[in-house]
Amino acid sequence: MYQAQITEVQYQDVNRNSDKFYRCYRLWDDETGDHRVVFQWGRRGAKGQSNVNVTGSERESRLLIARKLDEKLGKGYHHAYANDLPGVPADILHLAGINTDRSVQAASRPQDPFVRIAVDVDTCRRLAMGDQSEVTKAVVMRKSLQEQLEALRTSVSNAEGQVEVVDMILSAKV
Repeated sequence: MYQAQITEVQYQDVNRNSDKFYRCYRLWDDETGDHRVVFQWGRRGAKGQSNVNVTGSERESRLLIARKLDEKLGKGYHHAYANDLPGVPADILHLAGINTDRSVQAASRPQDPFVRIAVDVDTCRRLAMGDQSEVTKAVVMRKSLQEQLEALRTSVSNAEGQVEVVDMILSAKV
């Protein structure tokens, strides 16, 4: 069963409109000895880009992360958090190239619908404000948001504030 640790550093410079994150996921399976490091980076609120490194040992994976964090801290990033994950989310397993049934069963609890919809709302807003080539993506995202909104309406009784925010975004013209 895979286990994971996450460390995130962030950089913000209001004058340069810079608001970035850099995440390091260390994944390992004690049974198989598999060790992987996933680096994920980009603008905060976005999915970002990622890179996977397969290492031979825990020591190698920790050294790889330490070097990258030292580099980022030297560029002005600051520590945001570092935690052991209670389970490995399916999206992180996917980024790491781990697709076994056993690994997926080890995935963490389902994501809070409010967190998921907040990320989608932010993505939809950014796409809607982008160039015309992004409009198709925004329409697809809008459809997904509408489906999630309906699920929220039927499953969560105290979602009035969230529903109003999503309704405003869905009614905005792309």
